[in-house]
Amino acid sequence: MAAAAFCTLDLSLNLNVFGLLTEGRDAQMYTMIGGWSLTGEQVYIGLTRLFYPFLCGLLISRIGRFITVRGGFWWCSLLLAVLLAVPCVGGEGNVLNGVYNAVCILLLFPLIVMMGAGSRLTDPKSARVCTVLGELSYPLYITHYPLMYMQMTWAWAHPDAPLYAHVMVAAGVFVLSILLAWGCLKLYDLPVREWLKVHWLMRKQ
Repeated sequence: MAAAAFCTLDLSLNLNVFGLLTEGRDAQMYTMIGGWSLTGEQVYIGLTRLFYPFLCGLLISRIGRFITVRGGFWWCSLLLAVLLAVPCVGGEGNVLNGVYNAVCILLLFPLIVMMGAGSRLTDPKSARVCTVLGELSYPLYITHYPLMYMQMTWAWAHPDAPLYAHVMVAAGVFVLSILLAWGCLKLYDLPVREWLKVHWLMRKQ
């Protein structure tokens, strides 16, 4: 995990200790963006993005030292929303953005995970919200990319569009993403899982 943390610092601060990061990263300098292709640089970025969160999660689980907070679900949700809503710190190519990314990944996100793991749901409303968000998370993760790229393409093609148009397109993509994920969950994910449970898991038992 310590080696993975070092690689996270190497990438986020653009230290390039191993000489794998190209000089043409430009707007992606001091970010964790990348890991999309099979070049040496992109594989390094992808593995760096994967290893520390995975290994840190395992360590937290093994140690079992969690943080108990009353209303932990809501506090964790608020903290995540705030941290993820922060724009590029200092503008493109600013080392402060790399510092912010490193602090979030190495310290703040693990603390939020520990808070979430140490908190217990006691009221039905929170439990219901958690259930809905949990069910939607994977289909939303899988299906939102085409819609996101359509929005980005539209924004690049209409740089002079008024602000309200950009806001309306973004809001429409958000709503459409939720509806598409919900449709995939109800029409494909849950029925297929139920079929597999009946025809495979129960048969094996």
